[in-house]
Amino acid sequence: MRIYERLADKVMNNPKISIITVCLNSAKTIARTIASVNSQSYKNIEYIIIDGHSTDNTVSIIKKLAPQAILVTEKDNGIYEAMNKGFKLATGEIVGTLNSDDYFLHNRVVENIVSAFDQAVIDYVCGRIKFIDPATGNFSHYFGSKPDLQANLVRMAIAHPTLYVQKAVFEKIGPYDESYRIAADFDWCLRLLRGNYRYVFMADPLVGVSLAGCSARNYRLAAQEELAIKLKYYPELKWRFQIIYYRDYLGRRLRDLLLKMKLNRIVHIARRCQGKVSGASTL
Repeated sequence: MRIYERLADKVMNNPKISIITVCLNSAKTIARTIASVNSQSYKNIEYIIIDGHSTDNTVSIIKKLAPQAILVTEKDNGIYEAMNKGFKLATGEIVGTLNSDDYFLHNRVVENIVSAFDQAVIDYVCGRIKFIDPATGNFSHYFGSKPDLQANLVRMAIAHPTLYVQKAVFEKIGPYDESYRIAADFDWCLRLLRGNYRYVFMADPLVGVSLAGCSARNYRLAAQEELAIKLKYYPELKWRFQIIYYRDYLGRRLRDLLLKMKLNRIVHIARRCQGKVSGASTL
């Protein structure tokens, strides 16, 4: 029998949802992010933007397109410190993030997320993301599957950009561990899964995400941090995790080789097949 943390005893009605965007020199992409928030049919939104003291015109774009947003602009020590700042400021019953190069795929995403909380007593919602190739602007593959601890011990299966949780859940689990530069979201999601909280998984993609994101650009560091996080919680599975690490590393090298050989089509087919079947991608 599964035992859940009982942090709520009734269904929410018209809850405030806090959406946190962190950014740094994001002038090329943040207008689309803000527009996707502004277009949402659900209006009880608290929009919080944490800017890392941008030197381009990011802040002027924010002030023009999101005058209603709570804006903090100051230097920070990375994306997870910025996210933690945002969560501290959030006053909504439900909280989540939308990165500055990501965007909601349609104007009812937030409405659908809130509806999931309205219809059942749950602790969080997550779904799938749609990866976009920044070079072409075309669809690449989907990512994200039902929250499952064993699946996340292979590789992260929760699509973090779609994760919206009760504020009480975030406070109970604690903030992102800022000692990790790339994979603090992986650590936080493992803590969430180990708590066995109640959830709704939304099969339809919710967020568009660029393949040029931080973890994609720093894949090896992300993989090393994920390995360290797994060993922190499950040191007895050291050899299993190391095998997974080297298998994925070789898969990544193969992908880079195929791209270098201009065999992009093979990579795209593999990504699409893996995304549709398992919600995860190794290439």
